[in-house]
Amino acid sequence: MKRGVVLAAMFFTVIIFSCGNSSVKTISKTNDSDVTGVDDTDNGKGTTDQNGEISDDWEDTSVCGDGVVEGNEVCERGEVTDCVDIDPVLFEGGKAKCLNDCSGWDTITCDKVPMECGNDIVEGTEVCDSNSIDCTILDPVKYESGIAHCNSTCDGWETDFCYEFEDSECGNGIVEGNEVCDGNIIDCVDINSSLYDGGKAKCLSDCSGWDTATCDEKEVPVCTNKCSPEGSRRCHLNNVEECVTGTDGCLDWDIHTYCNSYICETGGGTSECVPNCTNICTLNHKTCDNNNVMKCVTGTNGCTEWGFEENCTISFLYPFCGLDGATSAKCYSEPQVVKEYTANDSPTFGTSQGAAFRGNVFEVTKNAVVTGFKIHLQQPSGASGINVPIMVYESDTPGGTYTRIHRSDHTVGANGYYGPTDLSINFNAGKYYVVGFYHPFGMGYYYTLGSTKPIEYPVIFGKSIGNMNSAMSSEPGTPYNFGNPYLATYRMWVESYLH
Repeated sequence: MKRGVVLAAMFFTVIIFSCGNSSVKTISKTNDSDVTGVDDTDNGKGTTDQNGEISDDWEDTSVCGDGVVEGNEVCERGEVTDCVDIDPVLFEGGKAKCLNDCSGWDTITCDKVPMECGNDIVEGTEVCDSNSIDCTILDPVKYESGIAHCNSTCDGWETDFCYEFEDSECGNGIVEGNEVCDGNIIDCVDINSSLYDGGKAKCLSDCSGWDTATCDEKEVPVCTNKCSPEGSRRCHLNNVEECVTGTDGCLDWDIHTYCNSYICETGGGTSECVPNCTNICTLNHKTCDNNNVMKCVTGTNGCTEWGFEENCTISFLYPFCGLDGATSAKCYSEPQVVKEYTANDSPTFGTSQGAAFRGNVFEVTKNAVVTGFKIHLQQPSGASGINVPIMVYESDTPGGTYTRIHRSDHTVGANGYYGPTDLSINFNAGKYYVVGFYHPFGMGYYYTLGSTKPIEYPVIFGKSIGNMNSAMSSEPGTPYNFGNPYLATYRMWVESYLH
């Protein structure tokens, strides 16, 4: 008895009966058992037949954790992405890690776009917020009139005051519900006077409209098309014009959009009004400015600009603005010091041919506090420790007169980085700063050199814009005019935080 049950179970699991054509199909994943007789083709994830259906022999061979996004994987373990790139409508900051099964992103660490139901602003994932809508817009087939109001959670509409079409019975001779007609006949001119000039039309059998097969169409007037094809657009007198069918039946240009303060531009096969400005940031990204958190928003001119979001200074617990990754910022309890290098990519080693002052010029666009910096130097050959004054100068223009705001002595020995730390020097937006050193003959240093202009190196408070190089028998005093910046940049690192 038991033997018979086992054999029956094995037989049942080996075959599957296909209803309708009585064909038999094995469960094998290695042999194609497609019973339609249609050839399969590879679609990159398995095979599909000519009907576009994935065959039963397809198998997802992706391996989560092998470092390659393939098959049904969305990402790989260890990958991190900006939450704004996942959904800019739902998230405004933060970073998300790939889930352990590679099926998507763990958004628990994402900063959601603030949503406040009841403030009359549709934000984030809200469907509505305190507003109303015509019921016929919600469902033109179901509702014939009424007003729908936003619900208390802003995620949908209250349809208590929407009025549905009455029940209708096509063929009873009464136009009811959403019927257009019911068994009656109409003059074709009353259906569309611009298209028909005679004839009668019967109601369709489903009461949804008119059978115009018996209508007499108007003769198409003879005219000349002035544009083609219909629906195409062009820019003319700073307006978007569209090719439309005129009252004479021919194609002609008609104004579609007045660009006004915008500019009409043609590109990609179409014309449109575009903002007469330049985007200065990426929407929803954040940064720090004067210890304020700034968020990239769309300005009144249609382009992105930085807008105020939060003043960290007034917070007792989090009084310091700092970057939170490459695309966001927030208030911190302590300054967020960032260490950045200039001329750190394949620099050249040089040896001075005389005493001179050398330094990098920085253009400052955001207020910051510099807490330290060090320059890559090497003592002259045969020396055993050389005293080198290291200085910081400030000016209103890149090539103007500079005032010294810091000086300290440092003993330079073997090849390495030398300079002051534990500083608190304010770098003010709109100013220029020279960070440099005075050295004797034979001093070694590292630098990069631009061809026609200096190589610019970005830092959180601005960028480097070249170098100062002045031969002199003694260190520069204050004030001092170095002239205009040159094409070189010296290797150094600067530690600072935005203020």
